[in-house]
Amino acid sequence: MITFLVSLFYAGTFLLICAIAVNAVITYFNIMNWYELLNHLKNRKWPKNIKFIDILWLFIGYPLTLGFVVYLSQKFFF
Repeated sequence: MITFLVSLFYAGTFLLICAIAVNAVITYFNIMNWYELLNHLKNRKWPKNIKFIDILWLFIGYPLTLGFVVYLSQKFFF
């Protein structure tokens, strides 16, 4: 039980570090992240400067990237 919890902690930490790194990279390339989109929607306005790459990243790239990180964490930590 303890080893499972430790593996779960390592996998979660790995996911968190990868998500932070991915967000840093997309910020460098000026691609919108979920935080920016949700802030626009919270203020009841659709972002005027949203690009096709932003939509592609948010709905296809980001889920695929994090899914791949989860796949890797299953291979390494479980």
